[in-house]
Amino acid sequence: MFKKALIPLLALVTTSANAFQFPVELIEYVGETRVVAFVPEHDLAQAGTWAPFDSTPPLSISDALSLVKTQIASEPKLAGARLQTIDLAPIPNHDKQWHYVAKLATAHGDHHEDHFLLVLMNGQIISAMGEPDSIK
Repeated sequence: MFKKALIPLLALVTTSANAFQFPVELIEYVGETRVVAFVPEHDLAQAGTWAPFDSTPPLSISDALSLVKTQIASEPKLAGARLQTIDLAPIPNHDKQWHYVAKLATAHGDHHEDHFLLVLMNGQIISAMGEPDSIK
């Protein structure tokens, strides 16, 4: 009886394990800071493609900035954040896929905290983290 139940159970567990997809790790450098984000593969597939010399980006810089501004307003930890930089960059190992990388800073007395957002070409925003020197 145990052997008969074991085979279907193993098949179920193996199928479930194969169905799980690990997110894609995106690593960017903004100045000297290594920025890391984890993006599900299906989100990248839905983000669309863009060939730089063939057309304008599907998401303009103005639209990306508007989305970042909305994100700042909706997240308490970003209250008062100021835009430091925004760059248009290719997504590594994903042909014709691009995104914007925004660096924000919030003031805390005499120091500031950096925050990073990725904006995919379909307008989806992904929070990223800057790695401290000790982790690199």
